[in-house]
Amino acid sequence: MKTKFFLLKVVVLSAFMLLSSCSSDSNNEPSDPCATSNCQNGGECVDGSCLCPDGYYGENCQLMKTPQSVRITSVVVKEFDNFDSNGNAWDSQLNGSLPDIYISLFQATGSSFELLHEANNYYPSAWSPGTFDFPIDTYVYNMSTPYIISLYNYNAEDTPEIADTEMGQVVFYAYEPDLGFPYVRTLDLGSITVEVYLQYKF
Repeated sequence: MKTKFFLLKVVVLSAFMLLSSCSSDSNNEPSDPCATSNCQNGGECVDGSCLCPDGYYGENCQLMKTPQSVRITSVVVKEFDNFDSNGNAWDSQLNGSLPDIYISLFQATGSSFELLHEANNYYPSAWSPGTFDFPIDTYVYNMSTPYIISLYNYNAEDTPEIADTEMGQVVFYAYEPDLGFPYVRTLDLGSITVEVYLQYKF
């Protein structure tokens, strides 16, 4: 009788040890090191650490760098007023034709403005809305200075004695922390709407 009880105890103990071993093996499975990661701003978790995209840093990519420079590659004019504030055609002094448009880029320097780029092309007899692309390829380095894009009606070809007419302008900063690092920004200040294409260097 004692022998039977002993054998029964051995069987029960063996079964218990087998179950414990299986449970232990399941608990020892490797855990995902990224299961609790909190990568922000497009960061990607790799082996438990956040791999941050350009312009961001920190444990969770939660911090932003200030660009060393911003390259303005192109300005695309999308909309403008087809008539001046008096309701006249922009070329009403001439023959009432549609405006021949081009853009200039300025940097504010105290109480004055420095010309950084003037388009070497223009679009004759432009009508809004449309897509008028002006390649610029200009670098700017001051992130705390406003920049101005002015749209002009080119008159010199028709009548050199009449100055080119400013049709509108937009003011912007090359880098604004609240916006992140967009590669295209749409600027709309009422009189004109433009898309500005940007590249950042950190």
